Amino acid sequence: MSWSKPDPKCYGTARPLRVAYLVDLTTTNDQLLDAIFAECYGRWGGRRTLIVPATADGIDLRYDRWLYFYDADIVYSYVHLSDAAVAGIHERYGPAHLKYHGGAIRRGDAPPQYKPELPVQALASLSVISALLSRPWTALNRLANAQVLSKFWDRSESPFLAENFGFLSNSFQALPVSGYPELFTCLTLITQEALENPQLGKDPHAEYVTSEAAILEAFAERRPLLTLASLSEVLTPYLEMAERIASWRSGLSLVIGDSVEDRLLFWNGHHRYETPWFGLTTTLRISTQQAADPDFLARLKAVIRHRAVTDFQGRNHSISLRSATLDPERLEQIATLLRAGDPLLGFQVAREQGAGSCVPQFGDADRIRYIGNIGFRELETRETTEIRDRRVHVPAARPWHMREALPPAALRQGSWMVDLWIDRLNDHCRYANLRHTWLLPRRLRLDKAFKLERQKERSLDYEFNVLRVLRTGCLAIPQNVDQGGASITVPDDMDAFAVGLCTDIEWLPFERFRQDAPATRTRYYYAELSDKGRYQLGVIDRFASVTEAFDVLMNGYWRDVLLRLGAVPAEKNVALRDQFVTRLRRRLRQPQGALNFNTQEDVEKCCCCRPDDR
Repeated sequence: MSWSKPDPKCYGTARPLRVAYLVDLTTTNDQLLDAIFAECYGRWGGRRTLIVPATADGIDLRYDRWLYFYDADIVYSYVHLSDAAVAGIHERYGPAHLKYHGGAIRRGDAPPQYKPELPVQALASLSVISALLSRPWTALNRLANAQVLSKFWDRSESPFLAENFGFLSNSFQALPVSGYPELFTCLTLITQEALENPQLGKDPHAEYVTSEAAILEAFAERRPLLTLASLSEVLTPYLEMAERIASWRSGLSLVIGDSVEDRLLFWNGHHRYETPWFGLTTTLRISTQQAADPDFLARLKAVIRHRAVTDFQGRNHSISLRSATLDPERLEQIATLLRAGDPLLGFQVAREQGAGSCVPQFGDADRIRYIGNIGFRELETRETTEIRDRRVHVPAARPWHMREALPPAALRQGSWMVDLWIDRLNDHCRYANLRHTWLLPRRLRLDKAFKLERQKERSLDYEFNVLRVLRTGCLAIPQNVDQGGASITVPDDMDAFAVGLCTDIEWLPFERFRQDAPATRTRYYYAELSDKGRYQLGVIDRFASVTEAFDVLMNGYWRDVLLRLGAVPAEKNVALRDQFVTRLRRRLRQPQGALNFNTQEDVEKCCCCRPDDR
């Protein structure tokens, strides 16, 4: 039976857009974090967003490996980074976009604007609701009469609900909520004054409540009350960290404290958990004032009974108290207060405390990867296209929930990412039924040799046409339902290396309006293949790698075998040397004795080739 090489193909898989935020802990305030949380809750996959402390010189070194494995598509910085830090982030983490938030800078007497403006609009977290309606909510029935937590535009406030669960109106300010009663309605927080005012328009399908306590009581009931915190990560992959110590995953984590570090501990600590089952909560944060309020704690414990994530034994009554600012003695006092009157819930002070306790200890890099929730095996849908004449159509890969049940037009706006595995045209794989796949480095920008073209009726922003190299070496591009087909011109090996050596633009300037902002590192002006390079290519054609070629050709035994077969270097070939000397004597007419070059004519005879000497 004869084997033939398969035709080169391109494989594509859809996933959420990954974003990382850089914040300076010395200048970050609650309003900035509120804006980040609201954006994350409105984006599909947003609850898995990483927030990294940083300064002008770069990120906190404790988060270096975490950000590297997190593999963010967009790094959004509230910190004014130096040129060296910008180049280091692009080289180390390889984001498609590193954007500086200039809106947080005060202009005159105007208040600072902290709302993030991502270069690529992401798919909304509400886009998953249609798919959830097509799936059983429990083992016996489907999700029906779903409600989403929201807040009226008046002075009604609840920092606890906004931070831990998210308000729909904070993340989707322009969304016509009343237009989708067939999908969901809203449980809306409102002040008593605004509720009684008939001149203020209300959503006829919404249920209005005037206190935070009423919403907490609704959370403690078995009703289909949805939150953006849950919707923003349902059906999304999570980073499997391969940790030996899994103390964070032994039940719900309750963070207590009022500082910025406490809020980051709550937010980033969620990454230490696997994706929970829909509707369950892994981390909560309360203030020190709320920790001393018995009425609030009673309502909080009722929510924990119905919403807390389970531990390894399937129980949800194991709660770990954590803080970045409070000492263990104070946490133990709060734990005692929480245990009072409720012996079924176990509150204990976690051994890992401090602002850096949420940072995981990563093990073998080969074991760290993104995986999906085991409850939805069909989440990863891979599409395949073939390469023809060095061009390949980008596979039309869509997120699973967009294929299961297409949401309304306003809820399916935004982009997701498509990870691409592209076969190499110059295939050196030694197996007959396999081909080599492009695995690109980040420092040598070979991705610039892949030309992306989109079918579009209008001009798209440059940000949408950027190819990105992932940590695994494959490419990724953004895609959405409104965008037509896209194709990529695949280079051969030599073209890719030439472009990588000579490219003059590697990334967009960090400060867009700065004329001297660097967009590349020093590169070569021109490059072509040398004679030694051709020799190296000849070696690679016959060996799997340069390392294997060196091991074989420099092995003493095989070197002797090759010499006996005729692979003798010119300087060691005695016959060739004798032939050279004979020709010199014939030209100089000196058949014996020492060879002498007495005149200029003798020198020219040595340098010129004559027909009678061939």
